[in-house]
Amino acid sequence: RGDSEMTRQERLEKFLAEARASHGLPQAAVVKLRTFLKTCLPLPVNLNQAINVLKDALASLSKEQDGKQDEDAKLLRRFEDAGRIIKHLESLSKTLHQIGICPLVDSPNNSTEL
Repeated sequence: RGDSEMTRQERLEKFLAEARASHGLPQAAVVKLRTFLKTCLPLPVNLNQAINVLKDALASLSKEQDGKQDEDAKLLRRFEDAGRIIKHLESLSKTLHQIGICPLVDSPNNSTEL
């Protein structure tokens, strides 16, 4: 099948195989990247929904890591950092909405008029 006929899953697997073969991406990274991308893609256009999807994807990665005995402290810090960044995005979104500045996709009539 051509690229246009491939499913999202097939394209993801092709991308990951190429990243592993051509760029030396470790298998552990392939597994984590697959889990993350399958959980959050396609990312919603709505900012709040996208933040929730990213939180869920991060939680699935974190949960997957919880079961491992050889937890890497550096990796756990990265999960915590990513969680803090997502919380900052969530706070920014709430603040923007409170002061009346919201993305057009979130506006009631999706109008570009001021």
